Amino acid sequence: MPTSKISDDINEPDDDVTASGDVVSPADSAAKSADSAKKPELTKARQRAAAAKNRKVKAKSVRPSSANPVWLVPTMLTLLILGLVWIVVFYVTSGLLTFNLPIPGIGQWNLAVGFALILGGGILSTRYQ
Repeated sequence: MPTSKISDDINEPDDDVTASGDVVSPADSAAKSADSAKKPELTKARQRAAAAKNRKVKAKSVRPSSANPVWLVPTMLTLLILGLVWIVVFYVTSGLLTFNLPIPGIGQWNLAVGFALILGGGILSTRYQ
């Protein structure tokens, strides 16, 4: 809605000044009226719905992919199974032999190695999505 006309020169086209103080040239106002003729005015409810839809689309596009790294599941399962096998081998061989397998030199620390492997697999399992 033009409130006043401002003309600096006779050869220049007149610009409209809106209520907010913005200067709008006749070409801009013609383009705006053509755009408004193409698009019907949205009600407040439809504007809110469109804004909510835009926020959802932006939120979905910003999210990182939830796919797991390729190495995660094989490494997790390998650590869990290896730790279990380590402890079982230690218990089975500790009563039968004079030395303890899998590593005879560390004795009871074989249990700590087995539990550390299981703990590593458990920590990786928390990253699984």
